[in-house]
Amino acid sequence: GKTALAKEIVRAFMDAGGPAMSPKDRRAFWTVIGGEHFDDALFKRLGGDVGLLDYDEAFDTSAETYFERAERWMDLHADDDRPKIEVLDSLAALASKHELEVPMDKESMARAKVISRGFRRIAGPMSRSLTTLLFINQIRDRTGVFFGSPEFRPGGHGPEFFTMVRLRLSQGTLSRGKRALIKTNGVVTGQRIVVKVDKCRT
Repeated sequence: GKTALAKEIVRAFMDAGGPAMSPKDRRAFWTVIGGEHFDDALFKRLGGDVGLLDYDEAFDTSAETYFERAERWMDLHADDDRPKIEVLDSLAALASKHELEVPMDKESMARAKVISRGFRRIAGPMSRSLTTLLFINQIRDRTGVFFGSPEFRPGGHGPEFFTMVRLRLSQGTLSRGKRALIKTNGVVTGQRIVVKVDKCRT
């Protein structure tokens, strides 16, 4: 649901770009982290044009490498006064360089600190290049929490402060907790997703 919604947003961005969007004038960039695969067939079914999208399937990219590359991409397009969009799928898959290099039995540098520093680093280039950064994250549960919410988001609290709009997606349910499925001629073709706006600062 999260990736499909992000693809729909990018598709709408391309439609709004009109004739200015061409294969030689790509202003949409998608980075896939952690072994995920960009489903271009789904993007085409949603009405998107893969030829207008730069995407990179980075299987072992560290958080430091991603933010440095994002900063260079934004600086490269800083003189272009047209809006651009970049998608990170997903923030939860980013690991610090130290975390990737040290042995499994050794303690690594906190990933949250690296990601927070990365957001501070690209905040300026993102504003100058008129780039919207859309990043996908996950919600996980801590074990052994008896008071308060056990939920937490990978990457720490830093990304929450940098976001202008934060959307929370969950499965739609019917009575008795049954999943709200979409059927076509009796065949399940999808499921309903509930989107809640947790934060809106626009």
